[in-house]
Amino acid sequence: MLVGVESGADEAAARYGFEDAIRRGARLRVLYAWARPRLFAGDHALPSREAVALRAEREQEVTYRVVAQLREEFGQVRVQEHTPHNAPAQALVEASRAADVLVLAVQRRTTRLGMQLGPVTHAVLHHAHCPVVLVPVA
Repeated sequence: MLVGVESGADEAAARYGFEDAIRRGARLRVLYAWARPRLFAGDHALPSREAVALRAEREQEVTYRVVAQLREEFGQVRVQEHTPHNAPAQALVEASRAADVLVLAVQRRTTRLGMQLGPVTHAVLHHAHCPVVLVPVA
């Protein structure tokens, strides 16, 4: 089982992942991907190694916050948190190679063309290597 999280608002998807992991007797992998800041030339200063390390530490806290309470509630589920430094869609598609099911929270965006999924969800639906479950969030 694989759950992709973006923020604390994705708790419903994480909960679904924990519940499904229990039903399947599977371990749960929680993934939060983030891209390193792009390096710019010219007037922009390059981020220091310390700044990048601090950002990595802050980003890892996202997965911890999302699953901390659920980990206690579903103590029998083996959970592995993973925070790759990669574009979210690419990281989720790659991680889906080793998953039976990928769970994502989804907020539908209203545009002049009607309700649409975000770019990460759209890419994952087209390229995932396993079934994808979308859990709506308010």
